[in-house]
Amino acid sequence: MEYITVEASLIRLRQPEDSDLALMVAMRNNLELQAMLMSLPRASNNQRVRDWLNHHLNNPQSIFFIIAEITTDLPCGYIQVTNIDFVHRHGELGICIDSSYQGKGYGKQAINAIEQYTQEIFNLRKLTLKVLEKNQVAIHLYETLTYQKIGIYQEHFYNQGTLHNVVAMEKLLR
Repeated sequence: MEYITVEASLIRLRQPEDSDLALMVAMRNNLELQAMLMSLPRASNNQRVRDWLNHHLNNPQSIFFIIAEITTDLPCGYIQVTNIDFVHRHGELGICIDSSYQGKGYGKQAINAIEQYTQEIFNLRKLTLKVLEKNQVAIHLYETLTYQKIGIYQEHFYNQGTLHNVVAMEKLLR
């Protein structure tokens, strides 16, 4: 069966496969990574991750892809657009790259690919996102992709005894 894929020089955005579960479970159980995503981690196993994936894949206001290396098709993360508003034509961007794949350009290509896909297929005109203020590497990436800071949620995310500021960003898709 053919699935929708979106390709760039380094990555392919594709549907999740059973062989992706090991990485997805590891990522969902990585406390540091989940904190950077502003997620409250719960112990995950294959079934919990399948349920989580099915929730995203079956939600009509969501788009979800595995980010896979183009040459090996091995998963290196995922990207999603959630809370899609089809009237006002915007959605919330979320991306997660496994730490062993970070800094190689996969995230940048995945974001470019999802922007083009959401524009062409879903006619979205804007993507928004939230990122921890302390995650300067991610903020720099978003700024290089022309996302603009639009505000800061003060003491917005609680993690391990500390409240963290969260930066809101957006990009008008052209």
